[in-house]
Amino acid sequence: MITKFAKKCVTASVKRNIISKDESEFFEFAFALMLSQVLGIVTCLIIGAIFQSIIETILYLLFFIPLRTFSGGFHAGSHLKCYVSSVLLFAGSVFLGVFVSNVLQLLIITIIFACCALTLLLIAPVEDKNKPLSEPEVIKCKAMVKSILSIYSVFFAILCCFAQTHLYAIFIMLAVAATTILVGISKIVEWLSKKEMVT
Repeated sequence: MITKFAKKCVTASVKRNIISKDESEFFEFAFALMLSQVLGIVTCLIIGAIFQSIIETILYLLFFIPLRTFSGGFHAGSHLKCYVSSVLLFAGSVFLGVFVSNVLQLLIITIIFACCALTLLLIAPVEDKNKPLSEPEVIKCKAMVKSILSIYSVFFAILCCFAQTHLYAIFIMLAVAATTILVGISKIVEWLSKKEMVT
């Protein structure tokens, strides 16, 4: 659906001489990617509004997107699958954030955040077959993950200090945890494929 719409837009642009035919394939991919990301963000904001957690949703996205960009991890095979999986992951995070926030104590949140951050520091970035990385890209991404997690740790620590911002700290933890899950899935898939090759 997303790819078809992107193709129609690019075809119309080629007919109007806005885009050259040689560049049409690149623009189709770029437009479909941009469209799926915008749709994903809008859907997440709608879900956040339904759960009356719009500020928490914005905070989650602000912390999830940069870390996800440089950590790598699982990428779905199509834009539609990527959209659906991203929305489901977010919906699960919001559900946990809203309904389990009263149960999650500060110590538990801090332990989960620390474990996820440490995992990402050790194994990120992780390539996916749908998004391979060159050696210079791996080095750059690893440095960016370290920097991002350092900044997140400061924000997380500050938000944990005040009872009024406790919920915001939970959503930062969930953003880091969601990224760790995607990185972990890629690692498991990579390990299983290597195991199959050996056998």
